[in-house]
Amino acid sequence: GKLSKFTELFVEQNVCEPFSEEEGIKSSVVNEKTLIAYDEDAFLVLFAEANTSSDKLKELAWKWLANEQENSYVATEEFKKMTAPKADIAMAMSLDCMLEYKNPIYSLLMPQNLSLKDMVGIYALNFEKGKVQVDMDMLYKSDEAKEYAKIQEKIYAGQLKGKFLDRIQGNTVMFLAGTCNGEEVYSLLMENELVKSQLNSGKMPADMKTVLGSLKGEVVLAVAEGQMMPQVALYAEVKDDKILKELEDYKAAMDIAKVKYGVEDNVLYISNMESPESGKSLEDTGMAADSNGKVMYFTVDFKSLSNLFNVLGGGMEAQQMSMVAEYVKSFTMYFDNTMNN
Repeated sequence: GKLSKFTELFVEQNVCEPFSEEEGIKSSVVNEKTLIAYDEDAFLVLFAEANTSSDKLKELAWKWLANEQENSYVATEEFKKMTAPKADIAMAMSLDCMLEYKNPIYSLLMPQNLSLKDMVGIYALNFEKGKVQVDMDMLYKSDEAKEYAKIQEKIYAGQLKGKFLDRIQGNTVMFLAGTCNGEEVYSLLMENELVKSQLNSGKMPADMKTVLGSLKGEVVLAVAEGQMMPQVALYAEVKDDKILKELEDYKAAMDIAKVKYGVEDNVLYISNMESPESGKSLEDTGMAADSNGKVMYFTVDFKSLSNLFNVLGGGMEAQQMSMVAEYVKSFTMYFDNTMNN
């Protein structure tokens, strides 16, 4: 059938060895470390660890393909959740599948009794006209992971309402917004002993308890095009102006860069961005129009980003970004709650 013709292409392109058939299962090996196996019901690609032989992979593949449905992956909660939404491509992946060098970063942000394998991302990818959309849902498998999910909900401070969109230039390159309950964020970080020791070491650039503890509400960061240098604006709802004391050491540097900062009406601003003209703000352009109602929102315009790279001096990075902009107009990611994006 079509699958056999597809696998024949692998052989013709010398990707793998010719397929052999045994007990109704066709299989082939790629570089002794990857096995492709399929029958009439399933298609498997198995990757070996450094100390695993292709024979071990074959043994495992035969065992999986011979499984009764009630004892197979089909019966798991991950598979049921993965096949529930309509998707052109669906995938489930536990967070411990991440590259090893990235795992420590996530471990720093989580309680030490929590295992990455207890959290599974369920991805549904759909191809629409001119757009690729990926929806993600998180499955928390252990009691510790479920408790962590509940804690995560506390770090947000409601939903975005677009409070600062009218203060940001419409020619924005990148826009990041979220809601933040800073006290809960600090409490969560302090549950990790390694992070706690760093925060209490006195080596941080500011008192993070004061900085984070002052945040309560919407926080936005935007980068827009400028003639000589990018325009950058940060706005955050704060409980008081105590955070200003933590910025005093950076006043001279910000003055040189013509960056204004302060707290006005419980809003912290750090910005060198000019106020947009009437009808030319981010609120008017619609770039972040669908950010309202989310708890986190990020979007970037690749053509504008390419222009910004050229303003900053060009080079290989600018050329690469120009190539990306030829095919991809923009990228947007958001969380409408702590579980989905």
